Amino acid sequence: MIPGWITSLLSLAATLVAKMWGGGKPAVERDLGRAEQQNADMKADTAIMRRANDAAKKVDQEEGRDPNDRG
Repeated sequence: MIPGWITSLLSLAATLVAKMWGGGKPAVERDLGRAEQQNADMKADTAIMRRANDAAKKVDQEEGRDPNDRG
């Protein structure tokens, strides 16, 4: 997964390049919209992984497992 700050930085770079090359406003808006969607997807994925990890920890604690036992 790409961290949000990298996505924002890439979006800014794409915006600057588009402006330098005379890219139209729709291209910039499309790139910004794509970056916003990627950020939203990343946040949703992170929330899903966090819930799954919490559920796995809860099961391990209920069964009295040692979280450091990889066997």
